[in-house]
Amino acid sequence: MEVRDNRRISTSEAISERLDFFCPWTLHGRASIAGWVGLDRFLRIGCACLSFLALANAQGLDSTLEGGFPTFTGPVQTVHPDYRIFSLTPEGYAFKVTGMDWMANGDLAVLTISDTVFPGTGGGTGVVYRLKGVKAAVSNSIRIDEVYSGFTVPLGLAVMDDSIYVSDFNGLEKLVDVDRDGKADSLATVAVYPEKSTVSFGLWNANVIHSGGGFYTALGTYHYVDSTFDTAVCKPKPTRGIIHRIDKNGNVEFLGSGLREPNGLVFASDGELFATDNDGEWVPSNKLVHIRKDAFYGMCVGTRWDPSLVYAPPAIWFPHVLRSPGQPILIPAGPYKDQMVVGDYALLTLSRIFLEKVGGGYQGALFPFSGGLISGALRLAGDEAGSLYLGEMEIESTEGWWYGQPDRPTHIGYGLQKMAYQGDSAFEMLTVRATPKGFSIGFTAPAGPSAGDPANYRIQQWRYQPTFEYGGPKLDSQTLRADRATLSADGKTVALEIPGLKPDRVVHIQLHRDFRSREGKAPWTYETWYTLNAIPAGDIGGVREETAAYATAFTVKRGGPGKTAIHVSLPEKYAVTIWNLRGTRILSAYGEGPGDFLLDQAVPEGVYPIVIQAAGRSYQGRVRHF
Repeated sequence: MEVRDNRRISTSEAISERLDFFCPWTLHGRASIAGWVGLDRFLRIGCACLSFLALANAQGLDSTLEGGFPTFTGPVQTVHPDYRIFSLTPEGYAFKVTGMDWMANGDLAVLTISDTVFPGTGGGTGVVYRLKGVKAAVSNSIRIDEVYSGFTVPLGLAVMDDSIYVSDFNGLEKLVDVDRDGKADSLATVAVYPEKSTVSFGLWNANVIHSGGGFYTALGTYHYVDSTFDTAVCKPKPTRGIIHRIDKNGNVEFLGSGLREPNGLVFASDGELFATDNDGEWVPSNKLVHIRKDAFYGMCVGTRWDPSLVYAPPAIWFPHVLRSPGQPILIPAGPYKDQMVVGDYALLTLSRIFLEKVGGGYQGALFPFSGGLISGALRLAGDEAGSLYLGEMEIESTEGWWYGQPDRPTHIGYGLQKMAYQGDSAFEMLTVRATPKGFSIGFTAPAGPSAGDPANYRIQQWRYQPTFEYGGPKLDSQTLRADRATLSADGKTVALEIPGLKPDRVVHIQLHRDFRSREGKAPWTYETWYTLNAIPAGDIGGVREETAAYATAFTVKRGGPGKTAIHVSLPEKYAVTIWNLRGTRILSAYGEGPGDFLLDQAVPEGVYPIVIQAAGRSYQGRVRHF
């Protein structure tokens, strides 16, 4: 979660292109009559101001223009057009919000920390408040009641059965109100975490959420790599870097391992659990992962990769310009309903995530979404009217580093803001779905003819590889071109055919500055990052394949180094096909009944897409071979 240097706006480089586009009638680049030079300069300066504002207001981004394609280089600066933003922080309070959830009567329970996370003296002072009337509020004139004070380093709050639970330093605590006066008289320990937390950076308990009568919490691993500078084989830490479920009786079940610094948990619209993780050793970029029992997500203790580890790829890779994702939530209403929104608590910005399921696994797209924040959004909440609540807090330390953007005009450093939903007005990409030949992009409103021109799309792809080095570079980066862009009759969808796409890639899609809606409106944001773990299968014999979970068809068995066996468990006849990441077929086999197929030392190490066809169904997945 360390800070990355953020690129600045390249105004001098961008302004010439903006002038040529918005001011074609000026004398820039032409021989001019001396008497016109002053007028031309005046007109161009005026037009420059108007054109710069027009493009900036259209997308609200820190941007450069590269070949006519606006490029996201920093946080979104202004609030999304569908929302109005204002402060809910009560007068006289300095909220540093680390948790939020709703009470049964509509009060918002808010957890704050009044000191820095690393004060060097054992933690800050955590306080729980109840805020009344926030759903109807249009300002910070709301009633606030203190419920409990005295937590150490609390980083999560959840409300279950109208009782408040806090994830503090070493365990999950329930606030007990014996005399029912609205204030907690004591704490009841629900569960003690499997290993003691420390104040030093990276060994935290994090967000807590609940579902189905249980709580889900996250514990970080990063602290352990501080003392791992030898060549030890990398192994998961069994009691850290995990998500675990805690029932009301304090019984704990571990779900997954290998997370570095998970700081946000969310249930998707289909009920599946996801977590954000922060980049660093073994995590080449921030990511969103699908939490599954026994899955391994890449963070281990040691400097040399253990070939026996089976790595579960993320559903979403975040672009490097984003620094530290917090807690995602589902957007409660509007055109983005049930998509995720997530804050970055190092930047004053929000991102939006669209997920889909391909080949039995999750993948999808990330979009820049909104700015207008006064600090980094660590925790989020939403209400039935579609409004978003942003719990904001900068992280500071006595060690000389911190998160935040004090040079931003809106910067304060902490607070609670409300983004009140105003209705659908923005034109932008709504969804991106993988197809056998490329992508299908959905828009919030009908797109104009520019959407049907393949030249108006800039496409790049690359991959990441976990290593012990901090973060990770883009590997095998390529620039691709769309051969065809087919716009639907209603203008709401465009199908892109893109030769050369490979699985196990991040695909960056940008819209040209000429891109417009049918009504001539510029897009609010111009780009998206799609994590392409798998490419959907096409039509076979004219019949669209049904896709089933791969786990019902095959498993991976490992022998010695360089030996990986695919065990097919289907009873009927089937065909097995495995490709390399360049799309070259490396194995075709047929069988009937359970059987094994070997990838030996002749096959290079790597990740390989696999498809098994049987009885009109397609089972898709990926195999990691060492």
